Amino acid sequence: MARRSYKQACSLARALDAVGDRWTLLIIRDLLLGPRRYGELQTCLPGIGTNLLADRLKSMEKIGLVRRLPVDAGHRWELTETGLGLQPALMEMIRWAMTTRLPAHGDETSRPEWDFVAMKALFDPQRYTGARGRFRLVLNGLPAVLEVVGEALELRQEDGGTAAATIEMDATTGWQLATGKVGFQDALADGRLKISGDKDAARQLLAAFTLGG
Repeated sequence: MARRSYKQACSLARALDAVGDRWTLLIIRDLLLGPRRYGELQTCLPGIGTNLLADRLKSMEKIGLVRRLPVDAGHRWELTETGLGLQPALMEMIRWAMTTRLPAHGDETSRPEWDFVAMKALFDPQRYTGARGRFRLVLNGLPAVLEVVGEALELRQEDGGTAAATIEMDATTGWQLATGKVGFQDALADGRLKISGDKDAARQLLAAFTLGG
């Protein structure tokens, strides 16, 4: 499939030439949580045809956004450093969509994995006062590992390993905590939020997820 180009001597136009095709940024969104097999990507992208997904991955591999892991790694796809470089732009787009309250469509699909990406966008390192470390998160019943490394939050959809605390909640509770509609102690008291391990460390971590100032 021939790629279209704006043919403009402009960095934004060239960036859109590379990632502006439909589905490309959503593939990057799903790979931000770690490597995925082809079938996993197709499941996470309802509506994309198998030929179109193959074409997008081929194009993204050609310009250095993604790479295929070796056969012994299960034919998974992962982002390259160049692909990961798009993360700040995607996080800003997600925050922009949240703050402008773009209207939802009645026929929208939803996947719990996407709430992990939303959490990455809501993390404000300036509000995190705790020690750098590793946490286990169970969001919508799905496990993930969160690590604060320097000024960055790493979130991987995986399970296991040691953690300062395990945090369990659904996405609605996470949103309410981030927007101040419910307090930490209230969410604990009524069972919407469950924490095992270091509760103070978990509180400091959750306080860093916020929308706005």
